[in-house]
Amino acid sequence: LSLFAMLAVMCVAPRTVSADGDGGVWIFAGQSNMDPGRQFDAFADQVRQVLPDRELALIGNRRSGNPIESWDPKAERGGPGWQQIVEQIDKLDDKSRVAGFVWYQGESDADSRERATAYERKLKALIARVRGLVQKPDLPVIIVQIASAQRTGVGQWATAYVREAQRRVAQSDEHVALVTAIDLEIGDAIVHLSKDAKEQIGRRQALAALTLVYGKKGVTHGPQFHRAVFADNKRDVVFVEFKGVAGKLKLSEGWRQAFALLPGIDTPDDLADWPDPLALTPLHKTIVSPRHAQVMAPNKVALVFDRPIGEADRIGWAVTPNATYGLQRRWAMEFAGLTDDTGIIAAAFGPVAVGAHAGDGPASVDALRAKVKHDPSPAFDPSQPFVIGINGIGQSPQYALKPDEEA
Repeated sequence: LSLFAMLAVMCVAPRTVSADGDGGVWIFAGQSNMDPGRQFDAFADQVRQVLPDRELALIGNRRSGNPIESWDPKAERGGPGWQQIVEQIDKLDDKSRVAGFVWYQGESDADSRERATAYERKLKALIARVRGLVQKPDLPVIIVQIASAQRTGVGQWATAYVREAQRRVAQSDEHVALVTAIDLEIGDAIVHLSKDAKEQIGRRQALAALTLVYGKKGVTHGPQFHRAVFADNKRDVVFVEFKGVAGKLKLSEGWRQAFALLPGIDTPDDLADWPDPLALTPLHKTIVSPRHAQVMAPNKVALVFDRPIGEADRIGWAVTPNATYGLQRRWAMEFAGLTDDTGIIAAAFGPVAVGAHAGDGPASVDALRAKVKHDPSPAFDPSQPFVIGINGIGQSPQYALKPDEEA
């Protein structure tokens, strides 16, 4: 095999990372961002901090640049990724020791309508196959919501489709947890996480495992979207509520670029019926960003828009291709602006419809509108690129650093 081929397909033998006690076997699978080095070590270290007497065996396989079909035995070539999982599990003396399955893949499915819109169905089928293989119908599963995946064209919106599919799968199954990578640092000009980002995602996976598998109370792994509802019948103020919030939601620089109102986008309940992502590219020029946002409760954010939201409009968080990168991006991430007390960003969601108004009272809502009315700052123009980098966040056609500058 060439060096490239050896890097592209990697199986990792079981590795014991703690001692005294049985924390079970974890199966990791995915594309190249599923790193059996730093990610495994960070996962184990985070679990060990809370459960120092647990022994974990971590098994992984990764296939760089492969779509989810590679883990489908009915697909072309017989699903080589799936064959690897089967071989690894067959080598275990006791399949009942499998504690959970960690999945980090999706970047290669954000390249076409066919793959992106089918992702939810295929991911559910994969989870069912893994559970059947180990004979555990409720086997805990941790899904990583992909970071920056595709660059231009169809991938700008197909990435949002894949992220939303991953969120929906987790939302529909109480034994599945979602951890997001949307704010993590990209270490090259493609899609790969930096070394520090790999450690961060490993720790987030472990936080989910501590809750999902080991029953630790009070451990969270980042805010998760719950619902979006109108504040009243004027339809210009939206309350967005989250689950899994540690302490209280926090807004910081970057929130305006990440929240978006998408006018006239048809998103049926079944993601498989969503429009061609390439056809959504012109929407980037018509996206409406909120004029004001405010944390209204520990788990609720109010968004105030300049106009009423129509029946055909949708909202989302981290769905638009807003970030602008240089050829080297290891100092840049894609989104920022909404976290909780852990500092972990809220997982991406949307586009979603806004539900009927919650009726929190006209006084509080009118106060929000008044803040916008007296706000002299111009509305954010989503048709212009923005930059997140070591020089901060701003609306500018220039990169935070030139490709040849030192970070």
